[in-house]
Amino acid sequence: MAGKPKTEIYWQEIADKSKPNDSAKSLEEQGISSASTTLLKKRENLYNPLNSSRSEIRLIEVISPNTIPIECSLSIVSLKDDLDFSALSYVWGDPTVTEDILLNGHTVAVTTNLANALRYVKRHWQNQYPDRDSTLFRLWADAICINQTDKPELSRQVQSMGLIYQKAELVLSWLGCTVGKVGLALNTFNSIANR
Repeated sequence: MAGKPKTEIYWQEIADKSKPNDSAKSLEEQGISSASTTLLKKRENLYNPLNSSRSEIRLIEVISPNTIPIECSLSIVSLKDDLDFSALSYVWGDPTVTEDILLNGHTVAVTTNLANALRYVKRHWQNQYPDRDSTLFRLWADAICINQTDKPELSRQVQSMGLIYQKAELVLSWLGCTVGKVGLALNTFNSIANR
């Protein structure tokens, strides 16, 4: 992937009042309740172990972004391989306000802000790469791709986030809601960029 230009796309679509990004903090530091922690523990059987010597990560395939629940699958890949994937930078939002998605056939609770982002990322990727087969789209998003209940994995993956974003061919930044003047500001930036 050397020599590939990196593109970052910033967008916002759905109203959601969110907090700043707390993704690098532990669940306790983020103030996640025991009820939310219980939901996360139900995910443990979703995650096969990662081989840290191969710099493995998980990637999401968004299968059905327009269904309720959103349907996704996870696969394990190595950052040592030549990969085409996108990374999502986003505001986690309120960890107590969740929406269920279907992940590898299991119901998993994610923040509504992440669920909203999953609805739109594939479309934005397709706008960026219109000649590519949309079934090839793969995404890295920390809350889903990292087993949040496995503290050693969480620590290793958080330390690798810089490399993950560097290796991604496209970084999509989910800003959340279109509230007030933020939407106007983004439209203004797009108008200036397209001149």
